[in-house]
Amino acid sequence: PTRRSSDLIEESALANLSVGYHVTINGREVYHLPAQTGSFEAGVLARAREIIGEEVANTLVHRRFEGLGLTLFITPADKLVRVRDLQYIFVNRRPIDSKTVQQAIYKAYQNARPPNSYPAFLVYMTLPPAAFDVNIHPQKRDVRFEDEHAVFAQLLKYAGETIFSNASPVQVKVEQAPCVPLAVSVDLPPAAQPATRHIFQPMQAFAQQIAPAQKAEPTVPPRLLRYMR
Repeated sequence: PTRRSSDLIEESALANLSVGYHVTINGREVYHLPAQTGSFEAGVLARAREIIGEEVANTLVHRRFEGLGLTLFITPADKLVRVRDLQYIFVNRRPIDSKTVQQAIYKAYQNARPPNSYPAFLVYMTLPPAAFDVNIHPQKRDVRFEDEHAVFAQLLKYAGETIFSNASPVQVKVEQAPCVPLAVSVDLPPAAQPATRHIFQPMQAFAQQIAPAQKAEPTVPPRLLRYMR
């Protein structure tokens, strides 16, 4: 089939999960998509494996949100792809194009999306008919939402939550640095000894506070200790 006819079949199959699709051309089977009878999420993932491929479909994470009647399937930040044609948007089961939706999802990756890398996603929204307008394009592909800013903000939030919902925290191990004795050896004249006490006595007290249970070697060289008594 032509590229356009393939798009129409695939979009229809992703929008109508309970309908089976069997397409042959010149005796060659092109699509064999059995009707899905399980849950909505399972049906979408099953269809996605057949249409966008198992490798990408198996990486999709998904969540459902009350806002926008949204169910979102999307690749996490470490599973982006090199093409932009694995992106599907449906409003009330109607396949649409929307820069508002696309850019909200792109922005949700923040700085985690390298150049020339793109998310694969399937966006399903259920909205009241008055919440969007399909009459801005002759083919009724592009839509204008009643409140574009609100849709953008909500999708940005929901997409971010979905993308990073399974992210593992980075474990950082910090080892305590060993106590390094002061490598200073100075013979001070008697006139300088009172000032020296003001310098080294707080240091000795601090060392005792952070290691009260340890009988460590003094952190001040013995030659200077006599000025602190």
